[in-house]
Amino acid sequence: MVAVPVRNEVDRIGACLRALAGQEGIGAGALGVVLFLNNCTDGTAEAVADLARPLGLPLRVIEREYPGAQAGWARREAMEAAAAWLGEGTAEGVILTTDADSRVPPDWVARNLAALARGADAVAGRIALDG
Repeated sequence: MVAVPVRNEVDRIGACLRALAGQEGIGAGALGVVLFLNNCTDGTAEAVADLARPLGLPLRVIEREYPGAQAGWARREAMEAAAAWLGEGTAEGVILTTDADSRVPPDWVARNLAALARGADAVAGRIALDG
């Protein structure tokens, strides 16, 4: 499960979702994505709606308007929603998180799962900025 806080990312959310949909080394349908759209005013919700079906990615979109929102709150809400989704099933799961303006590499999920399987308590990565 991947939790993604989103605020006004109409220009970048497509690349983020395509990168998540293109994950390699995991079973088909093994990845669900929660998008927590907080205080979006730029058409992000519409862009997500246009992308959802063609990508074939299990996706839950939550939209909230909250005047006191900040990045930490939005990430927590996204992760809580992902945990609730996992709680609906019978299998244990892992929650990963990334940002809506990011493009994870094709082996991101598989590498994180492998590190956790080797006993890691947490996994973090570096960010390479576009030029």
